[in-house]
Amino acid sequence: MKKEKVAKVKKIYQNLEDAYGRAVAVYGPLSEWFTNDTTYAAQTTRFGERLTEFMKVSKNCAIASGCWSTSPLLDVGGDEIEDNSYQAYSGAYFVILADGTALLLDAWTNNNVFQFARIRVDIDS
Repeated sequence: MKKEKVAKVKKIYQNLEDAYGRAVAVYGPLSEWFTNDTTYAAQTTRFGERLTEFMKVSKNCAIASGCWSTSPLLDVGGDEIEDNSYQAYSGAYFVILADGTALLLDAWTNNNVFQFARIRVDIDS
């Protein structure tokens, strides 16, 4: 079971890396993606749309709920996260990929200058 999970995590990492590379090739550097987006929701939507454009998505919830598990989550070390509040995470971009992996994506800027992007992965959704 552990080998299967490790293999799935490696696969999603490769898929994300490939999607990001393709998005950069089409849209330019990540730091330039948010030039005209002035709100968190617009920035997160742009990040989610551009990244998932190059992935096999079976369900796109965008910034609505319904794509994230409400069951207990485990962190990288295998410890249970007490509060799975991500389903109600306000403004994040949610998708479920063809292999059943759920993604939570969001991006943060300050005065339209890119700061960081966050990707949360649930391989058992």
